[in-house]
Amino acid sequence: MKIFVLAAMVSVHMGFMQLGSGCAPDMTPTDDDTDMTDDTPVDGDPVDDTVVLTAVRTGIEVHNSARVAAGDDLVVFGTGSLTGVGYIIPSAGDTGQRLLVGGGGFDPTDFAVAGRTGFFSSTAFQVTVVDFDTGMSEVIPVSDIRLKNLPVSMYDPGNIQADGDYCITISEESDVDDGVIVKVIDVSDGSPTVIPLTTNPSTAAELVEQVAVDGETATAVAVADDSFHIYDINAPTAAPTVVAVANGIGDTQIAVDGGYILFHDDQSPSEIGLVNIATRAVTGLTHAAAAKELALAGGSFGYFVDRDAGDSVGNFQRSAFGTVPGPGATLAADDAFIDGGTTNNGLLGWGESIAVTPDGARWFIGGKTSVGSGEYLQTGTGGAFEVVEDPSGLDAYGCKGTDVSVSSNTVAFKIGLNTDTTLGYIVLP
Repeated sequence: MKIFVLAAMVSVHMGFMQLGSGCAPDMTPTDDDTDMTDDTPVDGDPVDDTVVLTAVRTGIEVHNSARVAAGDDLVVFGTGSLTGVGYIIPSAGDTGQRLLVGGGGFDPTDFAVAGRTGFFSSTAFQVTVVDFDTGMSEVIPVSDIRLKNLPVSMYDPGNIQADGDYCITISEESDVDDGVIVKVIDVSDGSPTVIPLTTNPSTAAELVEQVAVDGETATAVAVADDSFHIYDINAPTAAPTVVAVANGIGDTQIAVDGGYILFHDDQSPSEIGLVNIATRAVTGLTHAAAAKELALAGGSFGYFVDRDAGDSVGNFQRSAFGTVPGPGATLAADDAFIDGGTTNNGLLGWGESIAVTPDGARWFIGGKTSVGSGEYLQTGTGGAFEVVEDPSGLDAYGCKGTDVSVSSNTVAFKIGLNTDTTLGYIVLP
């Protein structure tokens, strides 16, 4: 058994912001559907002023290129460029890192969190499963799972992925005893069990580009040979359903939820589409040209459009939000300036990273990796957005934030300036 050690904590500044979903914007496209004004709630107020959330700036150092992941009352983050992972418990008011035994050897980008469980890769290409409630951890033998590689970036496809009781992995077939490439770690019984999905999606692990999992529907997806290989985790020996995509599958991490897959293709420019798992239908979205990240949960999807130069300002892209089965989406306006009059500090609804609560009700937009000018943390319900208030009160425009991650009760992000990044979080009601 392994235990956790609690490090010393430092003081924190706290501030309040007015957030909320209020009446959700009408997601039905109207006229040309090119701005948010067609989709304002019936009361004319995109924000529920009765909802007050607290943003916290911890002062805990996070490496600017490392992953930040929100679990249930849990935030896990990378501390170094090559190795190092720590965590905090927001309800405890942590402002100092809790030390994870073995965390010094964990990869800071290739880990996943679901609920109160963490799944961590190491330089030995092994996966360690950590239960944050009991403090127990278990290393999966390399004879069962030996990861094919450790992706350099948190946004690279091929990282391990987790949802609900499951974590999905890609193994090097020549290094595991059974030769199975795609395997799922099941923690539903408290102790991790490895489930091999016995029909390999390709002849070699190097040809399996990425994997994803949906805990609620027990669906696993592997991307190989320009096709989605869709498995039922409850029937691991059954052959997968295969859905081929004419324009291939791009290098953006796919999202799987509620019987749908959201993905980018690999043509140029990249386009975004939805796969209905039950019918195998592939639907291109109305505003198809897309770039950067995407998210799908609770029947809602979000992404960044890239139709022409008007959809980008610096590194930021215009966001789009819709509901399955699509294809319509609501686009962010191009004149909602964060600073009131210029694009110097970005626009509302524009960003680089994107996340949504599991029920699909509340969205968060932020920047990526290092925190620069205009990379403000924003929240909304898929229509109008607002900037989260700076907890220090020093930035009149709001709280800077990158690499946002969301669970049902926690928002995690990086805050700071350039490579001087620290951990921020919000507790959701």
